[in-house]
Amino acid sequence: MERLETVDPVILPEDDVQKLIAATGTRHVAALRSMMAGRWRLGELHGIHHWDRVLRNGLLLAGPDTDKMVVAYFAYIHDACRENDFEDPFHGPRAAALIDSLKADWLSELTEEQILILKKAVEGHTALLRTGDTTVDTCFDADRLDLLRAYIIPDPARMASLRGAEFARQIQDTL
Repeated sequence: MERLETVDPVILPEDDVQKLIAATGTRHVAALRSMMAGRWRLGELHGIHHWDRVLRNGLLLAGPDTDKMVVAYFAYIHDACRENDFEDPFHGPRAAALIDSLKADWLSELTEEQILILKKAVEGHTALLRTGDTTVDTCFDADRLDLLRAYIIPDPARMASLRGAEFARQIQDTL
């Protein structure tokens, strides 16, 4: 099994981020990333560097049945409607609602089925433990594996997938 190269919330080099985006096969994620970063008004806890790590984590977790395009869009949308960096239990549903306004331009390469999966992942990423959908659960774990940025050690029992739980154990073993 691959190991997470770092457990610290590092800033990924821009060249690495662009390679990750290219690996997803998307046409619009790089532009969406820039747009979302430009409108972001909160601090770094849930900002662009977190989103880049969520993309990296999602691609590390992705199996053959994981839709990498959905994972990529999730990375840059899931926290887009946060009102603060602390308790904001409705940021997922607000971001899921935002998806409808992004469909025509920013998400035009996604099918309706992919949009529904993306909405499910974005809406439930803090409220649900797991869904049984490989792509949605990968999105959940990609976000949870970056909890160290908030001084929270990822808990293997709170991961949505076996692979996510293994990565969480690796993080615990290195601390």
